[in-house]
Amino acid sequence: MKKQYFVIAESKRQKIEKTVLAEFSAHFYYEASLNNIVKQSGISKGGLFKYINSKEDLYLYLYQKYLNELVSYQADNLNAKTTDFLERIKELAHLSLLYYQQNEHVYNFILNGLTDYSAVVYKRVIGLKNEVLKNYHNQLLKGINFKNYHYSKQQMLEIYEWISTGINASIKNTNTIEDILAKLDMLVEVLKFGVMRR
Repeated sequence: MKKQYFVIAESKRQKIEKTVLAEFSAHFYYEASLNNIVKQSGISKGGLFKYINSKEDLYLYLYQKYLNELVSYQADNLNAKTTDFLERIKELAHLSLLYYQQNEHVYNFILNGLTDYSAVVYKRVIGLKNEVLKNYHNQLLKGINFKNYHYSKQQMLEIYEWISTGINASIKNTNTIEDILAKLDMLVEVLKFGVMRR
């Protein structure tokens, strides 16, 4: 983003970001239109380019901003007493779903970025995701004892990645929050105790 973007009136910046968010949450990267953004925000295309270098620049700036907001929300609302990683997975998922209920456009924008594999920005989006998670790693995993598991910490984190992908797919498929949480509870029980009768 150009320096000029950060000195414009807060109300104007919020209007631009609200318009951009609506466009990118409703469409994948290539389908999203700067013309729609210009039309809805009430500024000219030339005016918009006073503040941004490119569509990609605008997209990545807001992607990082909103992803930080989501992960910060999770980190700030975790139960610090939880030491079981599988229970922490449930907490993180529950917080994601609460965030989704309050910020549907933001969450859809984040999900679009993670599933828009053909977009020119996809690799950079994944890089941003990894960077943001690395920044919050200690907060998200605070108090977790990985010695309780047969698998390494890295393997347990990979399990979490798979579960997150499934939750995000369930949201995209418009499953209800209650259904998603019920399936997550079942999955965590399976991971803890297996499926065989004892």
